[in-house]
Amino acid sequence: MRLSPDGHTLSGFLGQLGAEGPAPAGGSAAAAALAMAAAVVAMAARGSRDAWALGAGAAGQADALKERAASLIDEDASAYLDAAAALDSAIYPEAGSAPDPALGAKLERAAAVPLRLAESAADLAVLAAEVAESGEPNLRADAVAACLIAEGAGRAAAHLVEINLGLARDDERRTVLRELDTVFAEARGRAVGAGA
Repeated sequence: MRLSPDGHTLSGFLGQLGAEGPAPAGGSAAAAALAMAAAVVAMAARGSRDAWALGAGAAGQADALKERAASLIDEDASAYLDAAAALDSAIYPEAGSAPDPALGAKLERAAAVPLRLAESAADLAVLAAEVAESGEPNLRADAVAACLIAEGAGRAAAHLVEINLGLARDDERRTVLRELDTVFAEARGRAVGAGA
């Protein structure tokens, strides 16, 4: 569900989130929240260009993260629905039907999309902290708020990675999630410290 002038409205997206059905759900909501946080970081960075030489570049990075997050809104819902349907047909097969040979790939994708979302959220949290530290002081509170929103979206996405994949103890993605947890905590500390 693209939140764009040529696509769907925020009101329509919220209606879909609140409707009965499996998707869009938590992953799409986290992606939408991340896209909005990225837009706020872009605004704060643009407003800091006179006071901060790197403001324009930071705004460009935030815009790219906004587009990445927006693309994951639909992708997360699609990945979840594909995996759920394949899993459902494997558990409750119809007479004479064979299990979906792509079940493993579909389950993997259902975990890969929120992992990309969590990684993007970490990138944005760090960028928001930089804007909070170096940007226009009058826009610092917005950068801090965006950092906190990015952290929340990233932690939600990380939770979905674990649920969708049922990560084994030795799965390398557990290490990635632990590293992201550290990134979020450090970014939050920097951003909040800058706003104090």
